[in-house]
Amino acid sequence: MLHNEARKLLIQALEKTHNAREVAENFSVNRGTVQLSFQGSFASSQK
Repeated sequence: MLHNEARKLLIQALEKTHNAREVAENFSVNRGTVQLSFQGSFASSQK
């Protein structure tokens, strides 16, 4: 599980690059972790 600060940085990187595979490699996590973190941030911002 990622810490909140790591999750924020991961989301910022994904928003900048739009490349989940590259972000996952840079953060040493699975691509699914990147996608779920982004989806979670999107869902929480919609409330």
